[in-house]
Amino acid sequence: MAAVIHSFELHGHVADVLSCLCNPDGTYVATAAADATIRYWRLSDCMPFKVLRGHEGAVTCLSFNGIGDVLASGGADGVIILYNAESGTVTKSLGGGPACNPMGAKFKNVVINDVSLSAKGKVVAAAYEDKMIRVWKAGTGDLVRVLQGHTDQVLSVHICPSDGRLVLSGSADKSLRVWRADNGTCLTTLGTGDSAAKHKGWVTGCRFSNSGRAIASCSSDGEAKLWNANSAKLSSTLNAAGGWVSLPNPPFSI
Repeated sequence: MAAVIHSFELHGHVADVLSCLCNPDGTYVATAAADATIRYWRLSDCMPFKVLRGHEGAVTCLSFNGIGDVLASGGADGVIILYNAESGTVTKSLGGGPACNPMGAKFKNVVINDVSLSAKGKVVAAAYEDKMIRVWKAGTGDLVRVLQGHTDQVLSVHICPSDGRLVLSGSADKSLRVWRADNGTCLTTLGTGDSAAKHKGWVTGCRFSNSGRAIASCSSDGEAKLWNANSAKLSSTLNAAGGWVSLPNPPFSI
């Protein structure tokens, strides 16, 4: 059984905390909440030291780039905000207006369930409630690709740390897909042809390993799975006895 190294309570948000993420060097925790704010907390003394604003509603998800100088957030307002992670200032706002989605419609207020910033901070991928994954250029704010194929809302997304062209997604349709972000192709759906390997519930989390050779996924069915990224075959299944499972951030090493 794993031991608890340290436990603490952080008080400051005035509504539900929806996302929690350590910065890459492990000096502070960023939390996102339904009160439309992001807060930083020092791990050395558990004290808050910065509040980030910009969203018009609940902040649902967070992602740092590889060195931790850029923070991306997604919200229930359908907007992705990029911050200078050190100063907390907004550097770019993505979405919330007309863009090149398949229907040519606005998607402001389409809830963003998850966001992933590439290791170099040049690309942002977001998982939306409308079954789409949208891929953006962080520098220009341009929407460059819409990945469609899921039949229910997309709950998790992750850009491969070793190859920024690859995007992994998990959905309420119980599927897990790997995409090429540069051309919009779905390369594979994991577990296809093997019903025993598939998740039986919503795929609530998914991550590439740092090397890109392995994939981890978790589901509302209480299972976490490890996959061979090259063969798309299941390597192992871990069962949490029916409880919800979450995955670590940043990615794991294999």
